[in-house]
Amino acid sequence: MRSPQKPLSLHIAVPDLSNTTAGLVGEHLATAAILQRGWACSMAQQDAFDLIANMGRECYRVQVRSCCWSKRFVHNRQSKSTLQFPVGKGGNKRFPTYDDYDILCLVSSEQRGCFFMPISSVDKIKLTLPASHFSDPEREIDSWDQTIRILRDELTKSATMRNNRARNGSSSNCQLSP
Repeated sequence: MRSPQKPLSLHIAVPDLSNTTAGLVGEHLATAAILQRGWACSMAQQDAFDLIANMGRECYRVQVRSCCWSKRFVHNRQSKSTLQFPVGKGGNKRFPTYDDYDILCLVSSEQRGCFFMPISSVDKIKLTLPASHFSDPEREIDSWDQTIRILRDELTKSATMRNNRARNGSSSNCQLSP
């Protein structure tokens, strides 16, 4: 017999929580998620990115985008909740690049869950995800592991390209980002 599905557990903050405080809550939740993966993580006291995650010599810059309130709408008689995360950079809202940071972490404060993605996977200026996307702890773990795999692969590819250029007599001063 199949057990009934549990409803989403919500941890709703006070209604008048400032954007700064809501962002700080998201940074702490992201830090905890990274620490639970066995990585060191510290908050960066600057505007360019929020966290630095490292393990040994491997180091990544993490930008956290958090959402405290889901928008609820009814579709086909089912209530759905979605979260919106603006991820564009600058006044004209351009796509972020590896010059900005390496990892984007989307945080739902309601579900206290994170979703990680490498910056190369960001394909929209505003990402919209269902709130249920954050209720599965396995998705959080898998998204971190997959993000690290992708970043390592991209780093290996760019290092191989630099080495091939150096052997072919090309300029070795060319900088490639992963």
